[in-house]
Amino acid sequence: LKTRPVVITTWADWKARHPDTKILALETGHQRDYSSGAAYGPYFASPALMFPTNVDQSKLKQKDFVFALRSSGAEKAWPLKLFEGGAVVNDRAGMLELVLIGDAATRTVRAYRSEGLILRRKRDSIRSSTALRAGGLRRRRSWLQPAARCPPAGPRRLLVRLERLLRGRRRARD
Repeated sequence: LKTRPVVITTWADWKARHPDTKILALETGHQRDYSSGAAYGPYFASPALMFPTNVDQSKLKQKDFVFALRSSGAEKAWPLKLFEGGAVVNDRAGMLELVLIGDAATRTVRAYRSEGLILRRKRDSIRSSTALRAGGLRRRRSWLQPAARCPPAGPRRLLVRLERLLRGRRRARD
């Protein structure tokens, strides 16, 4: 199966970010209830699973949301609660050095190759270990390189190119 990026959001939030979105009519001619939460609402509200599993729940509960990355033979998952308050996480998955920028409230996380550069959030900006400002999540002429090739899926796109930050760091060393 081909892996696709996923966004879990409410219709109101999606429509606010993507006002030109069109949907199919709820009147399908079938006797199914397509209203919000009708199909899986009770399932997601319950801690029970559809099928029994032997799951270690010491770190994560059965239905906790995670951000998962599968790239270059590396696989790793991070709990979404790790990104509360818009955290920036520097980590590694296999041989990939990564920076993950996320927001637990919107269930949005993006992973980028960091190539050893450590990024930290400072107020409303992201700061690199070389003290280059990335002005919020945007910097003119700069953007982070995605860790895996996939089409943009979330309500946000980060525009901080890591390659330019790394070039600036290399020039500073010379």
